[in-house]
Amino acid sequence: MVATDAGKKVLVKLSEMPFRTEIPNHEKAVAWALCNPEICGNEDIKIVLTELHPGGAALPHTHPYEHVYFFISGRATAKVNGVEYKVEPNCCLYIAPNVVHEAVVEGGETLRFLVVNGPTHAQ
Repeated sequence: MVATDAGKKVLVKLSEMPFRTEIPNHEKAVAWALCNPEICGNEDIKIVLTELHPGGAALPHTHPYEHVYFFISGRATAKVNGVEYKVEPNCCLYIAPNVVHEAVVEGGETLRFLVVNGPTHAQ
């Protein structure tokens, strides 16, 4: 990994990052923080790579900040504010602050997606 003068990373390799399996409101999930104030020293965004394995789900929950999901692989049914969406690779889903959202994996493939939260100071 390459670091800035302040010791924060400007290049992050997934293979070198720790992952979490205990994610509130998520079942059968793994997540890697890729960019946040602690890792990169940025102020306004947080980027997380998340996987929901077959049978997994993001249970209904809210956040006080807006965020976007960009789906890389797999398929799911997502609900945002009670409206159902079928998501697949190369789809982007916007979630406004304080809106109830959830997702349930469909089929036998892992759902892999980037989560971009911002601004992080609202968390």
